[in-house]
Amino acid sequence: MYFYPFESVQISEVGLVHRQINRVLGAASILAIGLSGTSGFAQMRGPRINNVRDVTCVANWERRFKVISPGMWEMTMGPNDRNPFIFREANQCTGAIALQADHNRQLKSLLDLRTQQITYTIPDNPPYDVYLDIQSFNINGGGC
Repeated sequence: MYFYPFESVQISEVGLVHRQINRVLGAASILAIGLSGTSGFAQMRGPRINNVRDVTCVANWERRFKVISPGMWEMTMGPNDRNPFIFREANQCTGAIALQADHNRQLKSLLDLRTQQITYTIPDNPPYDVYLDIQSFNINGGGC
């Protein structure tokens, strides 16, 4: 009977490696199940449109923009927001609406339905942009 100390170490290391691989694969499969099909493009809900002229509501999980009168939009952050921001339409093209805050002209937002993204420019020194995926939008007074 021979004693091979290195073989027993190798066998225990192989078992450890297998357990680590199984843990990583298990975590990866749970993550894959949870994230399957969650691209920003797949999540945007709304009617098919050719022009943003009739869009009255654009939302994601953090911010909701809603028309309150022609050319005026209200932005709320969450359902319990008591101090909404009021924006004016600065420009409008076929696929996007540019907004500018009433109280601070440097606070801007671009609701781009072509790229399915909200670009929110926060006035700071220097200003910086926050990019948010659009979750839903609606037309002709419908909520989102």
